[in-house]
Order: sequence, then C-alpha cells, then structure tokens
Amino acid sequence: MRRALTSEIADLLGRAKAVDAIAAGKAASAMLTAFAAETDVTVRTMLGVGPRGTAIETSLSGAVWCDAGHPLPDAGSLEGARRALEIAADADEDDVLVVLLSGGGSALMALPAPGITLEAKQHTARTLMAQGADIYELNTVRKHLSLIKGGRLAAASRGQVVTLAVSDVVGDDLSVIASGPTVADESTFAEALRVLLTRGGVSLYPPEVVSYIQRGVAGETPESPKRGDPRLARASAQVIGSQRGAIDGARRAADALGYHVHVVPEPVTGPPASALPTSLGRARADHHRRRCGPSRGQQDHRLAGAQR
Repeated sequence: MRRALTSEIADLLGRAKAVDAIAAGKAASAMLTAFAAETDVTVRTMLGVGPRGTAIETSLSGAVWCDAGHPLPDAGSLEGARRALEIAADADEDDVLVVLLSGGGSALMALPAPGITLEAKQHTARTLMAQGADIYELNTVRKHLSLIKGGRLAAASRGQVVTLAVSDVVGDDLSVIASGPTVADESTFAEALRVLLTRGGVSLYPPEVVSYIQRGVAGETPESPKRGDPRLARASAQVIGSQRGAIDGARRAADALGYHVHVVPEPVTGPPASALPTSLGRARADHHRRRCGPSRGQQDHRLAGAQR
C-alpha cells in the first residue's frame, strides 16, 4: 500500500476537502487497515465489506464493517453496497473517494437493479457457475443486474474517485475485478443475454432476470456507463497487486516452507474443479520426473566417470 500511494495520489488526498474510503473484497480488511496506516490525511468515512471472520481490526476507529456473502451475495452484501453508494452520493466536488478492491467483491458488494430480488441474483449466479461460465461471462451478467457494478459506484459521486485494486482475474482487467464498480464497462445487455443463451438457455434463469436483460437489449433500460461517460471523467483506477504477483508470492512462501511447487502457467477459467484433474496430472508427472531422475550429485559423478 505504501508503494501504491504515490506522490501524485498523496498530493490529491492532501488537497481534498474530505477523504472517504471504501474497501470491498476478500482483502478488504487488510487493504483498509493498510490504507489508514499509510495515509497522512484524516479519513472522514471508512467502510469495509468483506467475508465473515475477516472484520477490520478494532484499532481502526471510526470504520464501519459489513459482513457479506461469498460466493453468493446475501443481506450483508446488500447493506454494504447501499452504504457504499450513500458515501459516494454524499461526496462534494472537492472530496476524494478512495475505493480499495480485491477478489470476491462482485458477490460481497451487491445491489440488484429494480425488480430483481436477491434470491433471483443468487439463483442466476449459482446457475451460471454450474453451467461453467467463466468470470468474464459471470460478471457481464452481474453488471447488467446491478445498481453498483459496471462503473455505477463512481458515477454516483460528484468528487474524484481513486481506485486501487488487487487482481484475482486473468489479465488483471479492471472492469472485471469486483465487476468494475468504478470503471467504464464495455460489455452490453446484448452480451449478457448471449451468456444466458449459451449457458443453459433462458429457461434456467428467473423470469425477472431474463425480462430485465431483454428490456435492456431493447433500449428500455439504461446501459452501464461506457468509456467517455462524463460521470466517470474524474475517476481513475490502477492495479496495485497483479494476479501473477500473487501467484509468485504464494510460490515463494510455499518454497520457503519446503514444499515442491508446480505452477500452471496457462490461465484457468470456468469452474476450478474442471481444471483440477489436468493440473494434478501435470504436477504428479513433474514431481515423478524430479523424484526418479538422477540428483545433481549423481549427474556430477557420472560426468566425472565419463571424463576419466
């Protein structure tokens, strides 16, 4: 977090009339705590939305925490999203809103569009995952059933919005991390409908979900904010922790504990269980080759014998 708070961001926070901070995702507690510790400015409002059992340290006075559901949203997810939108809407033009995002934010901070119940969103997400939808497909649908995703959180604020994100998605796409609540969304209602059609067909999904998306395709429901939308003109976002960096960090930690680590270089999309057999097979084969092959000492000994 210290490296993420560049001099440019620090200057921006220092000039702000007031600074608010919202953290959403599996790392919400750690990110909000680190931000509060590293910034020199007083933070007016701090909100954390994350999984149960990860609440903010009590030493972080004045912060509000919302326990929320993952991988499916729950009542806590709705409460966190409502509070986040209220904070954004209350900001003045001279204020700065800092948004700290991490993996899982799509489910942990959720607010269904009008006419869509929480149960309908849960059913939709559960069905998409069961049908093998990857994170891009899943979040395309989520963003078009939401009042906060797909740039809508930033669009609700009159102040400047600075987003710092830790990525859990292939390619570190900011519009996909936590369903991109503060960045332009290039996906469309038409694409969301296409996902439903290719992932089991519309009959598998709640009628209100299908109807809402179809109305969006017909232009009867506003699209998510796109690139060039004036409501996003004062919003900026950057990845401060890449997916590759997280993998490398996990590998180094496992190495230090004495584990033999096998990293799968190819992206894994869709349900993790579908990739597990192939990944385990490759790991076992790699381990077998290492275990059965000659050691470095044996290789040196053979080389010396050959030279004699």
